[in-house]
Amino acid sequence: MGNVVGTISFDSVEHHRFHKLVIDNMKTYGLDEANPNHSSFIPDNKDTYSVNISGLKLWWLGDQAAYNKITTFLLETKYALLKDGATNVEMQIDRLPL
Repeated sequence: MGNVVGTISFDSVEHHRFHKLVIDNMKTYGLDEANPNHSSFIPDNKDTYSVNISGLKLWWLGDQAAYNKITTFLLETKYALLKDGATNVEMQIDRLPL
């Protein structure tokens, strides 16, 4: 099916506070276990992701469960960011070919 790639980005003068919110949500969904140092690397057989101060990109080896998991996470995180005052919050999810 291919890799599932989700991105979320936002603008704010309080990047660090919103970065913490994103990381806390990742912990809630168990997404922080694949790469606890929050650095990017090429996807393998585990859930992997990369994070920077202004946004988030997640990679999964693509199956429907992964697609559902990342979609739910992105929607919940987008809502939390907007509720907490972030601006220009955008999210996208794509399937990439193998």
